[in-house]
Amino acid sequence: MNDLLNFIVTDLSKLEQSRIVQGMAAISALTGLLDIAFNRSKYIFMALSKIKHTISTYNKQIAFILLLALAIKTGIAINVIADNNTGLSKCTNDITELQRSCTIIAAEKNKSDTLITDLNKNIEDLKNNNKILNEQLNAANSNKDYLVEWEVGTRKAISDCGICATDKIPACDCQRSAITKSINSMPYPDGEDNFNLDHRLNRMGHLLLSVASDVLNMDLGIKKKTFTGSGISSPYSPDKSKIEGIREYWAPNFREENSTVWTWEFESPLLASGKTVHDILKETPPRENSDKTHPTFSECQNDNTLCQFDIGTEKNSPRPLLFRCAMLPHDSYKNTVGRPEAKRVFFSRYRDVIDLTVSNACALTGREIKPNDGQSLFIWIFMPEDPQEAVPATWESLKSNFENWEFNH
Repeated sequence: MNDLLNFIVTDLSKLEQSRIVQGMAAISALTGLLDIAFNRSKYIFMALSKIKHTISTYNKQIAFILLLALAIKTGIAINVIADNNTGLSKCTNDITELQRSCTIIAAEKNKSDTLITDLNKNIEDLKNNNKILNEQLNAANSNKDYLVEWEVGTRKAISDCGICATDKIPACDCQRSAITKSINSMPYPDGEDNFNLDHRLNRMGHLLLSVASDVLNMDLGIKKKTFTGSGISSPYSPDKSKIEGIREYWAPNFREENSTVWTWEFESPLLASGKTVHDILKETPPRENSDKTHPTFSECQNDNTLCQFDIGTEKNSPRPLLFRCAMLPHDSYKNTVGRPEAKRVFFSRYRDVIDLTVSNACALTGREIKPNDGQSLFIWIFMPEDPQEAVPATWESLKSNFENWEFNH
C-alpha cells in the first residue's frame, strides 16, 4: 500500500505544471485510493500526509474535500488538524459545512423514507379497501332487487295499453294479456322461502293495483283502497273502528239460474237486517229458479244429503258453502251474482256468518246495509261443485289462476 501511495504522490508532483491537470489528477488519484483503502482509515491519513508535501495548496483543498466526503460516505471517522501553512484550516471549515449538509441531507432522506413508507402503507390500504368495495359490490349485485327490471317492464306494457273501461274493451284485453305475460315472466330468487314468496306476491299485487286497478275491478271486483290480497275481507265499519275480517273467496259470476246458486231479494233491507242469516234464509224462500229440479235452500238445510253439504261441519271443507250480499236497485239486477261484466265475485264462508244478523254479516264482508232508498238487499248462497270453483281471494290465487280464467265480455 505504501508503494502505491508513493507512486500516486510522485505522479501528482510531475503534474504540478498545470493547475487544472493537477486538480483533476488529484481527484482521480484520491478516488482510486479510497476504493482501495475503503475501510482502513490509516491509509487515508497516509494519503493526506503525502499530499501535504507534494501538490499545490489549491489541489490539496480539492483532494482533501473529496477525500473527506468519500470518507464520510463510507462511515470512516477522520480528525482534521488545522495547518495554516498548507491551507488545511480552510478545508476544515469546508468539511464542517459539508458534514452539516450531509447531516441535513441524511435527515431529509430519513423523512423521505418515512413518507415513502407511509405512502406505500396508504397504497396497500387503498388496495385493501378497493378489494373490500369490490367484494361488497359483488355481494350487492348478487343480492340486488331482482324484481325492479320486471316491475319496470310490467308498468310500461300495461300503460301502453291505454285506459280500461266498459267502452274500451280492446284496452282491457290488452291489459289482461300484459298481466298474464307479467305473471308468467315474474323472476324467482334462488332458494326462495315462504317469507320471500309472500314478499314477491305482495310486490306483484301492489304493482298491479297501481297500474291495472280498473281491469282488476272490472273482472274480479278488486277495489284498490280495500283489497289486501290476504284472503281476509275488509269489513265495513261506520265508526272506522278496526274489525277483524273473515275469509273470502273468488267464485264464478254465475247467473241465478245455475243449480248451485240460491238468490234472495228483500225489498225492506232494515227489516231483514235484524234477523240472523240462518233464520231469514230458512223462513224466506229464494227467488224462483228456472231449473225445476233445483231444490230450495230450506230443503237443503233440512236434508244435507240432498244438496251434498253439511252446514254444521263444513267450516274447513275444501269447498265450503259460500255467502254473499249486496245492495242495489231492483231494476239494476241482471240475474247474475255480481255485475254482469265481472268474471269472478267475492264470497265469504256461510259458516262464519250463519249466526250473525244480516246487517253484521254483510258488514263483515265489506257491505253496508242502508235504509230503504229504492234499493233491495240481495243475498246469494253458492255451493261449489268443485274445489277450483272457489279459491281464496289472494294474490297467490290470482297468480295461479289468472291465465286460466276467461275474461271475454
